[in-house]
Amino acid sequence: MAEPSAIWSTKLIVFDKSLGIAQNVIMSHGRVALQGLIARIDQLYQLVRDGPPIENVHVHQDIPVTLSDLCFQQGIASTVLFNSGPRSTRENKAAYKLRLDRVEYVRKACTGVPTDILSNRDIRNRLTHIDEFLGLTAPDTGWFIDSAMRRRDEFSPPPGIKVAFCRTYISSEDVLQHLDKEMSISALRNEAAGVLNAIWPQ
Repeated sequence: MAEPSAIWSTKLIVFDKSLGIAQNVIMSHGRVALQGLIARIDQLYQLVRDGPPIENVHVHQDIPVTLSDLCFQQGIASTVLFNSGPRSTRENKAAYKLRLDRVEYVRKACTGVPTDILSNRDIRNRLTHIDEFLGLTAPDTGWFIDSAMRRRDEFSPPPGIKVAFCRTYISSEDVLQHLDKEMSISALRNEAAGVLNAIWPQ
């Protein structure tokens, strides 16, 4: 892959010259996404604490956008740093090799660092291809979207309606329920912090 002639930024981009400039630039997106993910998780905890629940639903006005961006940042970080999937039809050979080399670099750097959530392909696909998965939804389904509540069984749906969750935080369990997957938010934060420290130690 052709390398850029130069890069300019107000932050550190080239952290490992052995990778080449292009790979450093790509990985910097993963680093920023991990930082954004941690910031959004911390913000979510704060919003849940500050906004008193109404009937056990957390109603702070910033919770929806926080949950949406939290998942967006997670999807970016997972795609940039952990996507070892097959070559896509729109991916040229050079980009595919760059991606596999990047994933191997991350794997070696993160030896001993938990990455079960960030590297989970099923979760990544549900975050980044949500339109495809929502399109498969049964018509008798009612959705909680970008919501936060104390318990997942807080509401009883009308007869014949099944409840489903999209980017919904269950505070009593500290889990994010997204489609048919759930993940521990505290574990996700620990993974993000661990990867950052392993690759970009402060």
